[in-house]
Amino acid sequence: MSIIVPETLPTIQPEILDKIHQQRHDSRDLIVTIAGYETREELYNWIEFMKEAKETKYLIFCTDSKLYIHLMVAGLEQHAAEIPDDWLLYDQHHFRNTSISFFDPEYPSLSHLRTWILQRLMYTESNILMMDVHTLMIRARTRQYLNKLLQVKKSARIIASLEHPNQMFLNTGLIMMQGQSKTLKRLLANVIHIQQSDHRLTQQDAFNIVLSQYELHLKTGMTMLLDMMHFPNGEHYFCKNIATSSGIVPYIIHANHKYGKGLKDDLKDTKLWKVNEDYLVQVEYRVEMMWRRRQRKNEAEMDGPQAERGAEFEGNDQAEMDGNNQNDVL
Repeated sequence: MSIIVPETLPTIQPEILDKIHQQRHDSRDLIVTIAGYETREELYNWIEFMKEAKETKYLIFCTDSKLYIHLMVAGLEQHAAEIPDDWLLYDQHHFRNTSISFFDPEYPSLSHLRTWILQRLMYTESNILMMDVHTLMIRARTRQYLNKLLQVKKSARIIASLEHPNQMFLNTGLIMMQGQSKTLKRLLANVIHIQQSDHRLTQQDAFNIVLSQYELHLKTGMTMLLDMMHFPNGEHYFCKNIATSSGIVPYIIHANHKYGKGLKDDLKDTKLWKVNEDYLVQVEYRVEMMWRRRQRKNEAEMDGPQAERGAEFEGNDQAEMDGNNQNDVL
């Protein structure tokens, strides 16, 4: 079956396009991650590592409004974009559910969102560095290093980490893609087709199925693979202790060996948990008040909208925001 590769895509919403331009580097590099309210703690940990690596430009795609509000209250609105409904090709109710984690293995189709966002960004002339919130940037100038790799190898279009050291199976939780590449536009269209054909596959599975059709030659292929010593996954860093036992400081650690509380405990034990939890409690108290007001407003509009009542809700939220934005961020 032939795959249709669109010449263009529907225009990105102006507010999102503005943030892409604001957060993109002069080198056209754009760091992006995806998160929902359920993974907010992991997201704030990711942000702290961005700050320590001196990366001040990045864009967070929020799967639900509650996380977007959370980032607004924390003074990070310039880094946040709520994913529009027309970007979600299916399972929209799961993405908008604030109690479901983007990484929940019971919902493999949630990971398909990576491809949908990558495809949109592929048409913006950006070199996209997509990182899961569990990929922690340890060293400064990591982005510049990856960009240099793309320039050195002329045939390279993708830089990715490995899932297994002895297998040519990519881990799409850390991937960099060269913008406006016709080859990558076709690749992503193929991945989307496979995802739609079988919702039981994760995005990583679908991506590797498609990639197996392309040349993976290390010298002439379009894919450049990152070594496990400097870009370890969770098993190699936390379980096998390969990088630290060799005295190597990784560029990025992908903490994907556990999920939920077990992962958080491991990060704390290895001093890789940098979240100011007291601060988050304060933020969440304000977010919950705003969220409840918004829900009451929505219920009132369903019963019969009243302009003065809606204005009161909006005024309360704006007053809340005006007060919150005076606070320090994490």
